[in-house]
This record gives sequence, C-alpha cells and structure tokens, in this order.
Amino acid sequence: MKRWNTGLFLLGLTIFATGAARAQKSSPAVTRDADHDGVPDMRDRCPGTRAGLAVDASGCPTGAAAAPAAPALPAATVMVSATPVGQAAVSPAPAARTRSGIGAAVTSSYGALLLPILTRRGLSVEPELSWVHSSADFVDNQGGGTDKQAVTVLRVGVGVMGQLAWVGPVRLYAGPRVGLVHTRVRDDPAAGTATSTASTSWYGALALGGECFVMPRASIGGEVGVQYERSSQEVAFFTVKTTDIALSGRLAARWYFRSGHDEAPR
Repeated sequence: MKRWNTGLFLLGLTIFATGAARAQKSSPAVTRDADHDGVPDMRDRCPGTRAGLAVDASGCPTGAAAAPAAPALPAATVMVSATPVGQAAVSPAPAARTRSGIGAAVTSSYGALLLPILTRRGLSVEPELSWVHSSADFVDNQGGGTDKQAVTVLRVGVGVMGQLAWVGPVRLYAGPRVGLVHTRVRDDPAAGTATSTASTSWYGALALGGECFVMPRASIGGEVGVQYERSSQEVAFFTVKTTDIALSGRLAARWYFRSGHDEAPR
C-alpha cells in the first residue's frame, strides 16, 4: 500500500512538472504586447496603437482619442461658426467709407452750391458757395428819368455736422455753420453820378437737420437753425454796424459720387 501511494505521488509530480514546462514555453506568446498598450496581442483588436493613448479592454483608443484628427485648412480658408437651429445666419455688414458729392440748397433769400464730404464715422464737412446778382429800375416821376440799382451778394461758408442717429434711410445731424457775406450795391441815378457801396458781414448758425437717402447715392432733406449775423457798411464818412439774430431754414438735395458702403462679400 505504501508503494502504491508513492507511485501515485510520483505520477502526479511528473504530470505537474510537464504542465508547468508547457505553460512556461507558451507564456511568451500569450503575454506578448507589440504596441505596449497593456492588452496582449491575442486580445488586441486595434494593433499598432500610438504610445500614450488610453485604450479599452480590446486595445482600441477611447474618448476623444478615437475621433480622427481634422485635416489642416489652407491659410485662405475661412471657418464659419455653426448657426443654431431656427436662427438665420447673418452676413457681416459691409464697411462704411468716406464719400464726397455735390448738391444744392435753397433758402428764403438765396440758393447755394454744396460740396458735401461725409466721412465713415458720420461726420460731414460741407463747404457752400452762393452768388446772387439782382437789378431794379426806379422811375423818377419828378425828374422824368429812371434810376437803376444793382446788388451783388457773394456768400462763402462751411458747415461741420455731427451725426446724431440713423432712422431707417434718414440720417439726422446737427452742428454749426459759419461764413462770410460780401455785398456790393451800385446806384445809377438818371440825373447825377453813380455811386457804389460795399459791406462785409460774417455769420454763424447752429443747425439741426436730416437727409433721407432715396437712393444709395442721392438724398433730399432740410434743416432749421438759429443764425447770428454781424455786418458793417461804410456810408459817407462813417461806418454803420448792424447785428441780426433770426431763425433760418433750408432745403437741400445731394448727390454722392459713390455709395456709402463697400460691396458685401460674396
């Protein structure tokens, strides 16, 4: 009986040693990990994973690492942000630009040529020029002759207007206007010697107005203001100085040589 137990012990020891040797020979194949991701090659479904990436139990990258990298865009490519559902995409507004033009203004006493310059920031500088010549005949009932009188008025000024707001197509503005007025009067009586007198005055006004752009390059509008004018006139051997403060108003039409915005990008 003792020999039988000894034989069984030796047989079991032999089988155990043989299995251990076989397991030792096969272990390198079982634990081999070529891409060093911690998953043996025999269970790795994504061989060749880059070093440092997090992988799952199958050896495949997980999370953001699983998404393919976006291709690099050329330098000239413009990225457009996504627009939420139900919200229309808004194109960038075209850039405003400085423009100049020509126009005309009419007041209760004279007309003027305008040369408007409208900057991209809304500030406008508007030189104006006016020349008015009038003549009249007066019949002398006592002497039987006709007296003649001619009046010439030259007006040069400039307005500097700051933009207040845009209301639809209407641009509202306010600012000062200043200028000089030169007046010459020539009297030619039927009997006697012709005489000529001259006077010079300067004026300043605070104006409030607006212009409505009926077309991209054309506008019509008007303004009101308070005007201060001081004049001096030489009469015989003395000088007469007068001061006048009055309400002023004008209607104006302007044509700009180009529209107020660059073309929108296509």
